Amino acid sequence: APVHMPYRLELEDDNGDVIKTWHLIPGKYTVGRKDCTVTIPDDATMSRLHADLVVKTLPPDAVPDPGVRPQVLVRDHSKYGTKIEGSRLDKGEAETDVASRIPCKITFGVRVDNETKRRCPTTVRLAYQPIALYLPVDFDESFDEIARDAAAAGVHLIRGIDAGCTHLLIPHPSSNDTHEGGVPAPFGPQLARRFARGGVKPVTMKFLDAIRERRDPAAPMPDPDSDAFAVPRDVVT
Repeated sequence: APVHMPYRLELEDDNGDVIKTWHLIPGKYTVGRKDCTVTIPDDATMSRLHADLVVKTLPPDAVPDPGVRPQVLVRDHSKYGTKIEGSRLDKGEAETDVASRIPCKITFGVRVDNETKRRCPTTVRLAYQPIALYLPVDFDESFDEIARDAAAAGVHLIRGIDAGCTHLLIPHPSSNDTHEGGVPAPFGPQLARRFARGGVKPVTMKFLDAIRERRDPAAPMPDPDSDAFAVPRDVVT
């Protein structure tokens, strides 16, 4: 199954196989040969700082709609160029939005294979696999606050299982109204059956927090199956 993460940048070898992956939340990422957020050291035709990738925060009205992608802006700083699906970016342009073209391939430099003399520029594939957290209606009063955190993480917060939902989100409990195990009291057997019918996995707010707090895009994606994000079994069975 694909890893759910707002954006995924995949470095391909000359055969088109993925050899490294970066997961991107909203923020600015530098791409280049040395000391960059996305460092690709094995291509001498890549500049030390070759390009910028900027993933924008979701606007508030887009948070409930998984069909709206966060903007991705690319800016070229290089000597040998950056191409999106074969079209070279104009260095005179401040930024180019590529969100509508995803999945797409981005190539950097003009590397040539020494043996075959074939052009094989460094290529990354930019893919999108949205996270859409379903917040049960029992927690509507928390929606706006959680939506702000979701937007900062490039994650959608939705109100229906059928709206492209990937996970069911259980907010942090209040101190006064919880089940044993720290799960909010509205999360009872009826709600458990509702998400089970839709095949939707429940996670706690710690899952959203772990995405929002990511700093290294090369680090593994937070795993929703981890016990660290799990809802206590006695509540959902």
